[in-house]
Amino acid sequence: MLATWVTSQLVFDGVIGGLVIGLLAMGIVLIYRSTRVINFAVGNMGLVGATLLAVIAINYSVSFWVAIVAALVVGTLYGVLIELVVIRRLFFAPRVIVLVSTIGISVLSLAVVSAFPDIEDPSMPYPLPTSKIWNDVLGIRITDGKDTTSKMPSSS
Repeated sequence: MLATWVTSQLVFDGVIGGLVIGLLAMGIVLIYRSTRVINFAVGNMGLVGATLLAVIAINYSVSFWVAIVAALVVGTLYGVLIELVVIRRLFFAPRVIVLVSTIGISVLSLAVVSAFPDIEDPSMPYPLPTSKIWNDVLGIRITDGKDTTSKMPSSS
């Protein structure tokens, strides 16, 4: 019975999801090992650029490649600004103060994102560099994650 639910596609999707979480965990560990601070804003720091990419590409119909360059520039500038304004000023502060400030930076990132214009058509998918779908690579269908044509295996 279990073998009918565990497919190679399900394992592949789980590995990809685990790799994404692993990258986030590596970022947290890298920052902790270099600064001795657990950075609670490590995920939210990327929200500014990622949301800007979606807003520019969807609302203003800008090419993905132009939008990603703009998003990378703005995201980098946001990170540099946070470093200069908040983190450097707390360099000699107790580590718990820096830890709490990362929570504030996380909330600030959410506030910046909420100040962006709303996406005009929320049904639009997140912009991707290509819409290519690789069918049957070792029996696995590799898509952008929004594929609804694959069917769940039957329980018989």
